[in-house]
Amino acid sequence: MLTDLLIIYKQKLIELISTLREERKILKNREHAQINVIASTKRILLNEISQLEHKIRLITPQNDIDNDLCAELKSLSTQCLEINQTNGGLINLRLMSIHHTLELLPKSAFNSSTYDNRGKLINR
Repeated sequence: MLTDLLIIYKQKLIELISTLREERKILKNREHAQINVIASTKRILLNEISQLEHKIRLITPQNDIDNDLCAELKSLSTQCLEINQTNGGLINLRLMSIHHTLELLPKSAFNSSTYDNRGKLINR
C-alpha cells in the first residue's frame, strides 16, 4: 500500500511540474484566458498531493521510506517550489506594471462627473 501511494505521489509531483511549466508559459505569453484554467488545475493537483502526503504520514514514519525514493521525491518537490516561485515573480512583476500604469493615468479619469439640466459640470 505504501509503495502504491508513493508511486502516485511521485506521478502527481511530475504532473504538477508540468502544470507549473505550462503556467509559466501562459504567464510569459500573457494568455489571460488560460490563467484561470491552469490555476484551477494547479489547485486540484495541490489538493491531491496534500491528501497523499497526509495518507503517507498516517501509515509510516518518515525514516521507513527508501532513501533513494525519498531523495527523488524531495528533488521533485524542490523543483515544484522553484518553478512556482518563478511564476509568482512573474505575476508580481505584472502587478507592479499594472499599478505603475494606473499611477500614470490622470486622477481626473477616475472622478465621476456629470452635467445638470443646464449643462453645468457636477463633480461627484
